[in-house]
Amino acid sequence: MYRRIIDLLLKYKEAILYLIFGVGTTLVNIVVYYIFEEILQISYLISNGLAWFFSVLFAFVTNKKFVFEKNVVNTDLKCSFYVDIETKQENYIDFHDKYIQNKNINNLYKNQISNKQEIYVQLKNFFIARVATGILDMFFMWFLISIVMMQEMLAKIIVNIVVIVLNYVISKFWVFARKNQ
Repeated sequence: MYRRIIDLLLKYKEAILYLIFGVGTTLVNIVVYYIFEEILQISYLISNGLAWFFSVLFAFVTNKKFVFEKNVVNTDLKCSFYVDIETKQENYIDFHDKYIQNKNINNLYKNQISNKQEIYVQLKNFFIARVATGILDMFFMWFLISIVMMQEMLAKIIVNIVVIVLNYVISKFWVFARKNQ
């Protein structure tokens, strides 16, 4: 019984984490809005914009780190390193396997730049996607309420479900898409 539950949790880990951090994103949105609008007495539109920005930033960080994480084991975690100034060689000492591996320090810098560029592109794409689904949210709310004459709360629930699914699909297959899979 417990094994089956664990297997299901592992099978749907990504979707479960997406939902959990989605709730966290909603809480960030509400708390930030409350702080700016109620406590700091800033206009509700500016407060809402700031709440949206900080909640999307929170969503990006949690989605990148926990939801759509790359399943790569970092073997350098058990290592210590030092840099030989004269040869510009980075020397890794792996205490587990008891050997020294030399790497050119320039490769380290290239990897750092590559990682920063990847994060920038993902962040940019994430915000683009969230702006796009935000526009779709507004359009579908207008369409369902003004044209279809649907009750407002029902429209909001339906549109939120569509937006959540779209955000998940866009994040999984575009923003945080794993290369070479």
